Amino acid sequence: MALLLVVLVVLAVAPLLLVGLATAEGLLLHWLIPSIDVPIAVLIALAATLATVYFALQILRIALTAPSASESEDEEEEDDEDAPAESPSLYAKLPHLGRSRRRPRKTR
Repeated sequence: MALLLVVLVVLAVAPLLLVGLATAEGLLLHWLIPSIDVPIAVLIALAATLATVYFALQILRIALTAPSASESEDEEEEDDEDAPAESPSLYAKLPHLGRSRRRPRKTR
């Protein structure tokens, strides 16, 4: 029951903090550039805040799921007999974000 209460509090407090921060940033943006209306400034700030949080969490996820140096050393000791081990690139773990493949054109 306590775990459910903690989850509900986190799910209630996190959006309130994000909206509160976005409201403060929006008011600051409106104060700096008065031609931007307050609701639009808050919307811009909310989008910027959410994008920042999203990218920060993605970087944190990549950093936490990357193998540590001690794990790499253990694997290298086991793989020394087979072939020299190359360290995998951090970007190799990311999903492909390039352009999607083009479909072949239909011939008439």
